[in-house]
Amino acid sequence: MAAVDNPAYVALVPLLRTRWVAALAVAAVCAVGTLPAGAVQAGAILTWAFSAAGVAGHYRARRWFCQRPGGEDEWLGVATMGRLRSLRYPALALLLVGARASLFGWLATAEATSLVAAAICGFNLTSAAAGARWQRRTAHRLLAPAAARPWIRRSRLRAAALDGIVPVTAARRSLLAPILIAVCIVSALDMSALANATAHPPLTGPTHVSAPFSAASAHLAGHAVRVTCWSITDWHRYERMYDQQVDGITWHGQIYLAPNVCAWLDWMRTGHWSSESTNTFWMAEATGTLAHETGHVLLGRSEHDAECYALVHVARTAELLGISTTKAQLLQQVYRDRVHPGLPPAYTQPC
Repeated sequence: MAAVDNPAYVALVPLLRTRWVAALAVAAVCAVGTLPAGAVQAGAILTWAFSAAGVAGHYRARRWFCQRPGGEDEWLGVATMGRLRSLRYPALALLLVGARASLFGWLATAEATSLVAAAICGFNLTSAAAGARWQRRTAHRLLAPAAARPWIRRSRLRAAALDGIVPVTAARRSLLAPILIAVCIVSALDMSALANATAHPPLTGPTHVSAPFSAASAHLAGHAVRVTCWSITDWHRYERMYDQQVDGITWHGQIYLAPNVCAWLDWMRTGHWSSESTNTFWMAEATGTLAHETGHVLLGRSEHDAECYALVHVARTAELLGISTTKAQLLQQVYRDRVHPGLPPAYTQPC
């Protein structure tokens, strides 16, 4: 039987290429869910995962492709490869993400999935690049056993001579590995700097009624107001149910806040503070959200009226949470100058 008809082998480089493209798609889709929590942080972590795995894939591939074809192995023809086969792992990952999102926080699941997918992408991309260079240099095509998983466990690769192709004996040295090493170092330094400069509270905890937030809102409203902090699961369940993104809502005179809003308010209330620009933005946004929803309790459903109330009560809300007058005034200014202009038009009409 001719080797070209042997279905037990597949072309290695197209297989790896399909894998890294599929992994890149998964990483991009899942990373979108992490952007509201910190686009810069997510980008630095994903870049590091991609480049670190890419360096590992490059040098692992060079160990496989360090010898010229020849020796005991027979040369096999290229078998036809089903390109959709390589999509089964990313498809399974997306299925698991969808299943877990209903039980666990979508944000944590998306971050973990995008991190793993970015690493898989970098590993397979550099492996495919190294394999392609070897094929051009030797005028052979690499084949892998169809049942094996290259790079995960030891398997034997085969090579098939390509008729009419002249080997490239003077191939230029690849700069891919040095570039990826540099990117890996820079992104690691970025993550270290971000960890120090953009410390933020964790988004954890079940749905609960916050006594301090309820007291602050009740003081502003002049009557009892219950402020509930959603868990991540309940927050995303509400967003999916009503097809809208919210930081807070007011329902029958009671306030419900997103977990990131409560986390920042609790973080400030317990004595934490950061002068870093990104953090002051989120602290002001959280304080303004509580003031805005209190405005709904007092003034009704109008987003314009509630936002006008928030614009002049951010500082007072912060003070009721135990924040000093100086810092409260800073949050008021940040909310007016940076948070408010980015809201939808219904919120930003002149008061």
